[in-house]
Amino acid sequence: YEDIGDEFKNKIVYYESSRGCPFSCKFCLSSTIKGVRYFPIDRVKKDILNLIKSGVRQVKFVDRTFNANKEYSMEIMKYIIKLNPENINFHFEVTAHLIDDETLEFLKTPKEGLFQFEIGVQSTNPITIDSIGRVTDFEKLKDVTKQIKNNKNIHQHLDLIAGLPYEDYSSFKKSFNDVYSIKPEKLQ
Repeated sequence: YEDIGDEFKNKIVYYESSRGCPFSCKFCLSSTIKGVRYFPIDRVKKDILNLIKSGVRQVKFVDRTFNANKEYSMEIMKYIIKLNPENINFHFEVTAHLIDDETLEFLKTPKEGLFQFEIGVQSTNPITIDSIGRVTDFEKLKDVTKQIKNNKNIHQHLDLIAGLPYEDYSSFKKSFNDVYSIKPEKLQ
């Protein structure tokens, strides 16, 4: 354990365990660099332990797609659960269509409030999705987010982007209503 003092006590810390993204969405700066580079898992675990011991209130993993590598992301989440920290929340930006049945079963296990997911929907307009090079499956996203919601243990933020190509007021309203119907804890 490396004492990092109380500089971050009760604060939000932004943390990256990887850089890059496996996708090529045209609106995202991360798509300009191909591939994903991961920090060594032992380093990530050490950093997590240090942040917990320093009294951080929230760790926001800002990896573009935290769950791009299932084995890696699962190891991190299992490690956090094993540590069983109190008064801290871990925020992950995940891609819903990459969450399989095994991961859904695992996501029943974290205690309430330990994890929080941010899921980028961006738009439900198929023409917009195609024009921005977004890889998504809204029906699967809807199913996955509803299953997670039913567990009542993981807070979910679903994101939309206004002003994407081929998006107008009417199509954005439809995207908003599509996402709103899922009833996420937060729609951004």
